[in-house]
Amino acid sequence: MRFKTICLALCLTASSFITHPAAAQTMSFGDSVGLWAQACRADVEKSCRSIRPGSGKLASCLQAKASSSCKSATAAFVANMEARLAAEQAAPQLCAFDVKEFCASQGTGQARKLHCLMRRDNFRRLTTACKQALQAAGWLDQIAKIQ
Repeated sequence: MRFKTICLALCLTASSFITHPAAAQTMSFGDSVGLWAQACRADVEKSCRSIRPGSGKLASCLQAKASSSCKSATAAFVANMEARLAAEQAAPQLCAFDVKEFCASQGTGQARKLHCLMRRDNFRRLTTACKQALQAAGWLDQIAKIQ
């Protein structure tokens, strides 16, 4: 439990490791955290064990004492999250035509529009740009899990 709390605390402050974001293929938040945890668990337990989760000191402790593999995993985690957030922000614009074409009757609300776009009969007809935006934002993975 303590490691999960530490992991979450680091995830919230991990951006301090990045001086310039790298392009990354997006993956789910859980998968990204899992890869980070594999690379950094030993460093957290060895070098930053005394840090209280939520104190805001874990990122600086790891930045000073972490192995190169942990620092690389942290950079990859942050790059992935930045790519996912950018894709989420771009998706409404990239799918605007598709929403107007197939989901105009859905009313307001991004969730309603997303659900409409993801319906099997609509999804087959979406533009390539919209499908790519939905994939990069991670929404295709989420929809596939609940269907």
